[in-house]
Amino acid sequence: MIILHCLARSVNGSSTQARESDAEMESEQQCYAPMLLPVMCVPYQHIPPFTLPPSTDDSSDCSCSVAESVVEDVGSQLECAMSYQNEWCEVEGNLFIRLFPMPLLCQCFVESDGGEYRHFGSNADWDMLFQILGYQFRYIAVLRQETMNVTFFDPKGERKILQPKHGLRKIRAYPDILGVLINNENEIYHLQVAFNENSGKAPLDGLEKTLVFAILSAARKECSKHISFW
Repeated sequence: MIILHCLARSVNGSSTQARESDAEMESEQQCYAPMLLPVMCVPYQHIPPFTLPPSTDDSSDCSCSVAESVVEDVGSQLECAMSYQNEWCEVEGNLFIRLFPMPLLCQCFVESDGGEYRHFGSNADWDMLFQILGYQFRYIAVLRQETMNVTFFDPKGERKILQPKHGLRKIRAYPDILGVLINNENEIYHLQVAFNENSGKAPLDGLEKTLVFAILSAARKECSKHISFW
């Protein structure tokens, strides 16, 4: 038990306080009488810091795992679309894709600065092509199977990169966006995107020839570019 004492009130030495009655003194003594309060003593114990239990999930980053699953899903549908060319393949609800091969572009090679030839299809190539075709399309959207992202080329020479499904949805929303797929073998396809397989969207007749003439015109405009078709 711990005895808690209240401090006694100090008494002023003035004559007025000296003449306080005995009754008032007894009242004050009762007010400031010591009180006994029960107090429980608890022995000191060390409490370890709180830590979360280890996660049982194999993936360290949930957002990364979701993104990877989305990429795998789109990748499998691209394989399906390449196997069944000119046919609609469903990526998700209200998102269908269709591919048309463009073999002439697959045979197009550009001379590099070192004198070696490479396949047409780099970002610089699409920038060059858009300077010729910019009046016909809002964007040129290139989906690369290697990186599984969609690059949008605009008239200002700027580029915007989106994840595959976001890019496909944007192509679907604007009919004046030219969609292109470049697969791992550098094969180039015209990529169409629609809400459903009965959308009535027709193939762009003469698109491949238009692109080839635009490439040749752009190369002629930039005399340092040498284009060959093998």
